[in-house]
Amino acid sequence: MHHVYCATCKSDSIHQNDSVLVDGEVMCVGCFEQRFPTREDARNFNVEFRVDDTICATCGHDNGQDALRMLGRKPLCEPCHLAVQERVNPKWLKLFFAGLLACILFTLGANWPYFIAYNEFNKGVDFVNTDDFESAAKSFETAAISTNNGDLRVLTSYYRGLSYMQRGNPAFAVAEFEFCQDKLPKDYDVDALLLDAQIGASFDEEQYDRMLELSVKNYEMNGASIRACSQVASAHACMYAITGDASHKQQSVRHLEIARALIDDDELYHSMLNHVEYRLSTREILTREAFTKRFPNGWANTQ
Repeated sequence: MHHVYCATCKSDSIHQNDSVLVDGEVMCVGCFEQRFPTREDARNFNVEFRVDDTICATCGHDNGQDALRMLGRKPLCEPCHLAVQERVNPKWLKLFFAGLLACILFTLGANWPYFIAYNEFNKGVDFVNTDDFESAAKSFETAAISTNNGDLRVLTSYYRGLSYMQRGNPAFAVAEFEFCQDKLPKDYDVDALLLDAQIGASFDEEQYDRMLELSVKNYEMNGASIRACSQVASAHACMYAITGDASHKQQSVRHLEIARALIDDDELYHSMLNHVEYRLSTREILTREAFTKRFPNGWANTQ
């Protein structure tokens, strides 16, 4: 469990889940409620109720100082993560194939395509459990083609989209997640994944105004998470790099400070913020791959 320092009551033993970030300033829930008795009082402030990534969002398990696996924007312990995977691979779909297998036992020859589909489906589940989304998509696609099953086609697109995101191809992921919209339960976080892919695709296509619009939308919809703040800071830094408008630089620095207050020792996010700082300092826009290749140990401002 992480503890934070309340800037108002000066307590340094506040649980991070019991803290609020108000315009970049950390305060405990008690101080927040005293300062803002009603929601209307806080309307003109940037307010974020913080999430401790060492506490399971479902069962409350305390993982000490070690971060839990994130599913979307929720930290989950291993049992709860497995429970979600069970929902990701719906029981009704498993029962569907169990029924098919029973039929196959009687009419194996006539139902050979369903036997193939059953095996491919189970292989796909195994690939999902090891985060091999590319192989999972291929297995689900084979099962879908064998049975002409629409639900499996949706699952194929979902995992193909995740695979594209893993491989740094957000533009391809956009089409896959768009196909899945309104066809899967909320636990799949399709809308959030689609927005993430659209932001990445806008950067790759050098549509930085579109990237900023989507990043701000994500920030307003989902609150000031580390990723959301980093995306807004990155988008403003891109706009500053191409326009020289100081207001974009100010907004980028502001969101960098908020993001920096949220992270502990996460090397990935430290690298992301360092990348944005380089862009602000040099007004040069590099892809993550190019930045990492040029500065394998991170960039240091020597000016």
